[in-house]
Amino acid sequence: MSFTVNQHIYSNKVVASYEKRLSICPRTDGFSFCETTTRGEWLAFGEVSYNATNALSELIATVKGAMAACNLHPGAYGETELVVNTSRFEWIPQHLFDAANTRSYLETLGTMPPASAIYVDLNDTLNAYVVFTADSTMVSAFKIAMPSIKVRCQHSKMVNNQIVEKSPQATMLINVGDGMSDYATFSNRKLQMSNSFTCGNFDETLYYALNIAKQFSLDEQSLKVLICGDVNRQRYGMLCNFFHNVELYTGRPLRLAEPALRSVPAYRYALMLS
Repeated sequence: MSFTVNQHIYSNKVVASYEKRLSICPRTDGFSFCETTTRGEWLAFGEVSYNATNALSELIATVKGAMAACNLHPGAYGETELVVNTSRFEWIPQHLFDAANTRSYLETLGTMPPASAIYVDLNDTLNAYVVFTADSTMVSAFKIAMPSIKVRCQHSKMVNNQIVEKSPQATMLINVGDGMSDYATFSNRKLQMSNSFTCGNFDETLYYALNIAKQFSLDEQSLKVLICGDVNRQRYGMLCNFFHNVELYTGRPLRLAEPALRSVPAYRYALMLS
């Protein structure tokens, strides 16, 4: 069991467990986490690194040890979620969803990757399910360490009331990841599209954004573009060269329970904070 707590910022504020929410985002080299409350407060943030390719038994011990080191304990939260990134997913309207046929929903996406399993995420905003695949070893390690944790898809997290209700005008949300970028477009408070594309560099991320805008006849002058994830000043500037209304997306508005959380770039962890 070997891990490193790279960063852990937390508040000592006492909050009832039923009001606390824990969101974890696994990475290829560990995980990040955010603790928030149902009252709109940001309590804690942390990043942990370890060898995520270990066998299940060792990975379970590592995840449990890392969680204990960061005071993340089962039963201490009213809600816990594991936000996984995947490019294999399908939206299914709730009234058409059949739990016995989840595999069939993904058949058009080709052969399922080895060591992966199918998961389902209900999106209350759209009254629809996201059926998706994720690494089963990774998910099992977190579910054993935190039995009540709910497995979420990043695309479901990108579609929430905050964005939908604020999109009477055409809006595009871009989540920039490591080798892959996620896109969602909204208009008249409705989801138009949701997809992921492999992107070797930010030029390709920008290319897909422009292509989506053209495909859906979205005016680049008036289109509102929200961006989060792996963003820096240069990438933000590149986006502004083509779109005139660009903002960093930081999730739902939150009050900081600990001033040191100001040092955390919320836009990088927006899906955990949304």
